[in-house]
Amino acid sequence: MPAVFLANYVFYVWLLFLVPHAEGLGIDPSRAVLLSSIAGIAGTVGSIVFLVLLHFNYDTTIIIIFCCLVSAISFFLDTLSSTFVFLAVMAGVQGLALFVVRTISSVMAKLAVRDAQNIPSALSLFFFLEAVGVGAGDTISGHIYDVTSSMHTVFISFGIALVVATANLIIFAILVCYKASVKSDS
Repeated sequence: MPAVFLANYVFYVWLLFLVPHAEGLGIDPSRAVLLSSIAGIAGTVGSIVFLVLLHFNYDTTIIIIFCCLVSAISFFLDTLSSTFVFLAVMAGVQGLALFVVRTISSVMAKLAVRDAQNIPSALSLFFFLEAVGVGAGDTISGHIYDVTSSMHTVFISFGIALVVATANLIIFAILVCYKASVKSDS
């Protein structure tokens, strides 16, 4: 699933480039590191809210689609300002949403597999795609930065990747719903 690859690509490279991006915009290194803390705290809050929503049986696919879109929008808005407060808000929004998106492998494996015996095989495939996303992400984003010398371009590429992941998730959700309706009609 491309969404698994792209979500992990964005998550891990975003963690890698968050501080250098802020430093490149003129933020003092000691304050730039604070953005990682803000993102981590927001990510923890996002994960807790996600668990509460799961407890109340909200559709996990819809939650992840929403979080992908929120993250994509925040990456596209990245070029609007270079102030610390703006970057802190963006880091918080991105942390909140991306830590939820990070659960994509488990959620998609659970929804894609109908027989519980096949879940380990599905998870191994999804975790393999995660690993490829992590490994390729650094290389691809590093190349984008080397070619453009612009962290803004790298962050916009994150937004584009999340839009593609969102489209993939929407198609996935439609197929899962269709498969369930066909199965219930039988």
